[in-house]
This record gives sequence, structure tokens and C-alpha cells, in this order.
Amino acid sequence: MAAPGRPTVSTTMNYYLDASHGGGDTVMRPGTVYNQLRRHDGHVVQVHDIRGHESQFNLDTHGFQLVQHRSVEDDFEDEEKVKQEVYAKIIELLMQVTRATKVLPFSHIVRRHAYSQAVKEAESKKSPEETMTGIAAAMFAHVDQSYGGAYEVLRDNVSTSEAERLEKSRFGIINVWRPLRIPVPREPLGVCDARSVPDEDLVEMLAKLPEKGQFANASIKKGFGLWNVKYRPSHKWYYASGMRPEEVLMIKCFDSKMDGRARRSPHGAFHIEGQDEKAPARESIEDLSHYMEQLCLAWYERTILYFASVGLVQSWVVRRQQVSEQA
Repeated sequence: MAAPGRPTVSTTMNYYLDASHGGGDTVMRPGTVYNQLRRHDGHVVQVHDIRGHESQFNLDTHGFQLVQHRSVEDDFEDEEKVKQEVYAKIIELLMQVTRATKVLPFSHIVRRHAYSQAVKEAESKKSPEETMTGIAAAMFAHVDQSYGGAYEVLRDNVSTSEAERLEKSRFGIINVWRPLRIPVPREPLGVCDARSVPDEDLVEMLAKLPEKGQFANASIKKGFGLWNVKYRPSHKWYYASGMRPEEVLMIKCFDSKMDGRARRSPHGAFHIEGQDEKAPARESIEDLSHYMEQLCLAWYERTILYFASVGLVQSWVVRRQQVSEQA
């Protein structure tokens, strides 16, 4: 395991691999054997620890932000309790951090399986279309929604008339990611500075969700666009070492505002050389092993609308645009 306070980790980050070089097609199938065994283009990258410098990173500049936020819940098996209690606190947090006037959580995923465990399960299955029994860390660079996919998610979660109104305003999607019980022991989540990733590095894919499993409830049934990421040496990767349950990492997946601020931050879990392979799988709510990930849709009345993905919950967030346009 990396030594405490180690400023930089050298690791392999998995990037998009074109089908002509052995990669898959442009369809992602989350929660299936096909997706788990999909081939990637691995490149050695340096991932910098933001510990001690947390306040220097924020959603609008870098596309991610680490904040202190204690959860009200420790039983993430009760779906209804999560939706009633955890969602409410996430809404409150997102409105505070982003100044949104409205936040609408629309899904959450709990990741509890180690990546190596998931690979073994996938290799034992007979069909690539089979559903995985658990969700492990997403070990490749991606953005949960493409620009077009964000609008698809919006239209799937609000009425037609409301979507038409909000599309004329500003909206966004934020992923909120939280460890569930213990400091992250393995496969931490890396986030990439949005400014280091030009749009030409993004490859649009179609996410088709399975009919069964946790991903079956992750928004759109017909599918939506998301980004895979092509390698570029100048990408700048970061992570927060030893994340604890009283912390959440906010990751911007989409922002309709085009004024030079960050619109999306690629992210993906990575392996730390020397990590204890017998350590418990990371638990998170969102979407990462023993983590919770949550997606939220947010909007800002008059011209601003945000989508938020929270490691535990996915929500829609909306905030009122300030008359002074400070937002």
C-alpha cells in the first residue's frame, strides 16, 4: 500500500481502445460480462494526491471537488430508507455547494465487489450478455454522460414540458461518490482535471442498461450517450488518499454552461502497486466497490440546470442563476 502522504502514484489507467485494435464496439453494457471483460488501452500515468490541498480544487475549474459531509445512514441495504434519508441530505449538500435552487436525485449504485473478484466471476460465465451478481470499481477513464446523453437523461426524468423549459436554462449532472464504512483500502477513484482533456479526446458510446441488476434502475431504459476517453500524455490525474465515509467526492459529468468553466471530468478507478489484495473491497455508494455513487439532476432557475452523480445517489440539481451572473 502506498505510504501515507505519498504525493504521487504511478499506475496504469485504462483508456479507450478502438475496435480495429481489439477493443469492443461503441456500445457499453454496464453490469454485464461483456462490459467487465472489455479490453482497454492501458497507459502509465502519474496520479497526484490532493491531500493537504483539497481547497485548491473545485467543480467549475477542475470538474471535481472534495467536501466534508457525514452521512445520516449506515444501512445501505434498505433502498427506500436510502431514497428517503440519504437523498435528502445529498440534495441539501448539492444546493449548498452549487447554489442550485432544485436538486433531483434519480438513481444510486452501491459498489461492493473487488475488481479481481468481478473479473473471475465474468470469466466463469458462459455468455457475454449475462448479468454480473455484484458491481465492482469501474477501472477505466470515462464520463457518465456525453453532452447529448445529459439531455437524454433530463428528458427521461422530468415531464416533456419541464424538459423543454429547462433545456433553455442552465443544467448539469454531478456524480457524488462516498466510501461507505472504512477508509478506501484499494482501487481508489482517480479524477482528471477537465482543463487537460480537450473534447477531441472524448469518444461517444451508447450505454444500454440490463433488464436485471443494480444498473437496471440507473435512469434511461433505452440507453443514453456517455464518454470513453482516448489517451493523451498531458492529462492531469488526481485522487484523495484514504477517503473516509465522512467525505464525498463530487464529479461534474455535465454542465450546459459554455463560458470556459469545466463541463465534465473524466474519472476511473486505478490500482496502487503494493496494495493489500486481501483488504476488503472498497464499498461506495454511487458506483464504486464498497462505495455509494449517486447521480443528481440540478437546475438553476432562469438559466442554470445541473445534473449530479453522487457516488451514492444520482440526482438532478437546479440552481437559480444570480442576477449578477456570479454563478
